[in-house]
Amino acid sequence: MIKIIISLLFLSNQLSWANSSIGIFLPENIQGKKSLKKGLKKEKLFKGRNLKVFASYKSLKLAAFKGKSPDIIIAPSLYFSLSTGYSPKLQFKLDSNHKGKYLLCSIDTKWSLSNTNSGVVGIIENIGRKGMKNFVKKSFKGNKFKSTQFSKSLKSLISSLGLDNTNYIILSEKNLSKLKKTFGESVQVLASSQEVNYPMIGAKTDVSDAEITSFINLSKSTLKLLDMDQIESCKGECK
Repeated sequence: MIKIIISLLFLSNQLSWANSSIGIFLPENIQGKKSLKKGLKKEKLFKGRNLKVFASYKSLKLAAFKGKSPDIIIAPSLYFSLSTGYSPKLQFKLDSNHKGKYLLCSIDTKWSLSNTNSGVVGIIENIGRKGMKNFVKKSFKGNKFKSTQFSKSLKSLISSLGLDNTNYIILSEKNLSKLKKTFGESVQVLASSQEVNYPMIGAKTDVSDAEITSFINLSKSTLKLLDMDQIESCKGECK
């Protein structure tokens, strides 16, 4: 009898949660927008919900401007450093770590730390151009660049090196293997940043704690699709 009551309460919660919209903004994910959304639709916790995958920071910002921003957002931790209206609630982990470094890389020995001021650096636009320029300046002190090229996705960032549109790129260390898969032994890791939190799940103030806590039960296949393998609640604050 108790089990039946608990099941009914959980079902009741799920029905009310179905009204909450979910946004995914993970430009560092190797999956394309369509394949990511298709894979995430298989997640039981997302069934019946309005699920939107944002391809760029600009599109996410535009949704907020139109008053159509999602109730719950899965985004890079850097995104929550802005005044976005979301509070980070859950932290993703990879290999038992909740943080990782960003790496400055090149694929040509000509482009080393000694001549960055002559080269173009590429980076994914996680928090807008101004925000990312500040991030680069703060994280790679002493390394000035001729200019910065912004990419919307990991795929286009990696391609920019092969096309000689950039001389250096900055990417999360969790994606180093993907860079090496493309360029092999020619990849040079020149410098690294301080550790930065992996993506988080944030929510607006009117989203219940119970609803957010339910995301801890995301399936292993969904976590893999998001390039992560664990998720946990923020104890106090996500830091």
